[in-house]
Amino acid sequence: MVLWHYCDLRAAVKNWPSLIVLLLLSAVAVACNIPVFRYALERWRPDPCQLIIFHDGPLGVQAAKEVERLRDRSSVAGGPATTEVVLCDLSSQNPAGESLLESPSKLWRELNRLAPKPLPYVAVRASHPRGTVTGWHGGLSEAATQVLDSPVRQRLSQRLLSGDSIVWLLLKSTDEQRNAAVRQLVLAQCQELSDTLKLPEGIGLPGSELHSEVPLFLKFTLQELSRDDAQEQFLVSLFEGFQPEAITDDQPLLIP
Repeated sequence: MVLWHYCDLRAAVKNWPSLIVLLLLSAVAVACNIPVFRYALERWRPDPCQLIIFHDGPLGVQAAKEVERLRDRSSVAGGPATTEVVLCDLSSQNPAGESLLESPSKLWRELNRLAPKPLPYVAVRASHPRGTVTGWHGGLSEAATQVLDSPVRQRLSQRLLSGDSIVWLLLKSTDEQRNAAVRQLVLAQCQELSDTLKLPEGIGLPGSELHSEVPLFLKFTLQELSRDDAQEQFLVSLFEGFQPEAITDDQPLLIP
């Protein structure tokens, strides 16, 4: 995931042609003419994550329903989300999931270091080159409604599955002038690149077969995300967690 601070954005956009060509044409492990954005869409498996649900004793009726909703959406249960739901009963001497890289008990102590958290409570853990990271944590009701889906993620999926090559996600700041400047710059570059770049030859030949019916053309679009959108707090916190030092209220962030 690439995160650019606004002060570096103009210099970065000057180099967009080379960056986009890299995303389009970078070599993969075998000889292949498929652009990387399409190769990734069809062949790369998404990284799994774990939803660790902390509770104390038996779950109440409503909490049990929310846990079941999360489980039904997980890939373990045959659902669309690459998640695993792990229940951690803090009243047990041997909570489930203690074989994780970082045990839930240790994670629970860290989450409560500054202030006690109400149970049931959820932490989303994902793989990272340096180990595992907590991408989000919050109440069970919030997790059941926010973690696995949101309007912006639905629109991103629709655009990618309709043939958009790259969707640039603009995490807006409180400074509307800076937001407008980034928006104008990105839209202009997206149009120019769509008009001038060409797909490589040989797509569809042996070794370069397409695996889906998603249209293949060069189209770059912009999707905006507000930091205070109540339905998108999981996505906002996910991006902010990748590069916390780049996050300030008055600076937009651009993510391809």
